[in-house]
Amino acid sequence: MIYITAYPLTQRINPMRKLLLTTATVAAAIAGAVAGEPSFGTITDTRDGKTYKTVKIGKQAWMAENLNYPTVRGSWCYENSADSCKKYGRLYEWYTAKTVCPSGWRLPDTADWEMLCTTTGKFVGKKLKSKSGWSNPGDGISGNGTNNYGFSALPGGFFRTHDRKFIDAGENCHWWTATEYGSGSACFRSLHNFANGWLTGATGKDNGHSVRCVADSGGVVRTKAGVPLAAEPLFGTLTDSRDGRTYRTVKIGRQTWMAQNLNYRTDRYWSYGDTTEFNVSYCYNNDTSYCDKYGRLYDWETALTACPAGYHPPSLEEWGDLINHAGGMCVYDEKRDDLVSYECGWWIAGTKLKARNGWNRDPYTANGTDDFGFSALPGGIRYSNGYSGGIWYSNGYFGNAGDAGAWWTADTLDGGRHAYQYIYYYRSTAEIYGNKDNTDDRRWHSVRCVADTP
Repeated sequence: MIYITAYPLTQRINPMRKLLLTTATVAAAIAGAVAGEPSFGTITDTRDGKTYKTVKIGKQAWMAENLNYPTVRGSWCYENSADSCKKYGRLYEWYTAKTVCPSGWRLPDTADWEMLCTTTGKFVGKKLKSKSGWSNPGDGISGNGTNNYGFSALPGGFFRTHDRKFIDAGENCHWWTATEYGSGSACFRSLHNFANGWLTGATGKDNGHSVRCVADSGGVVRTKAGVPLAAEPLFGTLTDSRDGRTYRTVKIGRQTWMAQNLNYRTDRYWSYGDTTEFNVSYCYNNDTSYCDKYGRLYDWETALTACPAGYHPPSLEEWGDLINHAGGMCVYDEKRDDLVSYECGWWIAGTKLKARNGWNRDPYTANGTDDFGFSALPGGIRYSNGYSGGIWYSNGYFGNAGDAGAWWTADTLDGGRHAYQYIYYYRSTAEIYGNKDNTDDRRWHSVRCVADTP
């Protein structure tokens, strides 16, 4: 079984890796971005006479309940209980899920789910979860949602075939998508009682997940090649008036990004003690050919003001929007008192955003597919001091070019750590990390700028 997530699905998020926001921010985001009123209806499955509630959200028509059509093989009731099937619907293996929807309906693929996320906006999980039925994750936090759109997601759990166990009813739900991830796995979307977003992952096709059907006439409009039109990037260029350098740009979803790392030279220095002097930006290994290939490496304070006019360093939330559009994962998690936490990571989206070449080691696992023209390259990192190859460097050293890329965000994590996105050569995933960035442990990372106005 394969889960393309940063932690097992039964494990909770580490609160030490979260960005703290105010509850007012979350309340405003949940109250806003409700794109039109949903419209409701019903359908009757002619195969067994069951009637299901439906809801139209944006341009899509969805079943507002999980499917509960019994099959000869490849489906289960949670804990083999008919009451669970009545409450949560059935759990299906992927091959069965592919063909189990009633006439006029189908198993949604990742593009269909992405369209739903785009329509609902931030905090998609909170908005889709039912107002009751979800267990509390602890710390006085409610696992229930606001059900803004009548999607009425309930925590039906899942079935794990390798040990024949039913897992986490009341805590989470997993829905199959029609999108495969390799020969033995397929992608899913899941909601959890501890999160206001949703998670994206992949798992073995023989496991049991819920099914939400989407109407044939209400899914994503596709080109002849089967590519969602909504996912097609738009390309352009921008010229930095400060030095005349031109960069490629790409519009992905609702955002316009630079499609190359920033390479604007800064000449400011800062000193550490009487003998050590550091620049605020560097070419890797102090070699200008690396700047031409990867862009420059900046300290965090410089990164905040380094982007050209009309662009800025992205926040964690903006990285999250990009990743979510690319099929990744964003988690918004309520915390105690007046704090709200945010965590984001590149799961499946990492491979889609990496360049098709330029990553070291095994080219079949290190390079990406660059589906959106983002062309992420492994520009490496500069460290203020530390060990490299068994040697102590007190005046700084460079590492990981070709193997890893790290991009500053504009945000700060708990403890004053500056947040950055990190992706490594052998993973299709990436994670958020934070660096205190003091004189004893200073870092220089790449910068990708995003447009002020998409």
